[in-house]
Amino acid sequence: MNKRVLWLSWYSLFILCALAGIILEPQGFWKILFIIMSIGFFVPGGLLLKWADDRDRTDTIRQVRLIALLSLTVTTVLICLNYVSALLPAVWGAIFHYVLAVVSTPMFCGQMWIIGLFGWACLLSASHSMLKARK
Repeated sequence: MNKRVLWLSWYSLFILCALAGIILEPQGFWKILFIIMSIGFFVPGGLLLKWADDRDRTDTIRQVRLIALLSLTVTTVLICLNYVSALLPAVWGAIFHYVLAVVSTPMFCGQMWIIGLFGWACLLSASHSMLKARK
């Protein structure tokens, strides 16, 4: 597959998952579809890592690693801030929640946060292992 197509498909899935994450409490078919979308969100990232590993492109591996690391770090900070926002005016909790919804799109899309966190952790771990094997 083409690198550009993989990046575009990952970006497109990001937008679709972000839009699906807006829907609160989906039921039935929609819930199953959104869970599949949140899992499928990580497929282009994994394919990008495979593409980069096959062609020995450490720059792409580093980009995927940076995206995964930033997402996990910002998600952790925002979850902590969201809990602390209970001591602040309600608007802060809403702000942190909406920023978290954008940063952690697959978590909100699938309604099961562990799927998004596990996917980002897998991408981070795989990219780290690939870079470590190159040294």
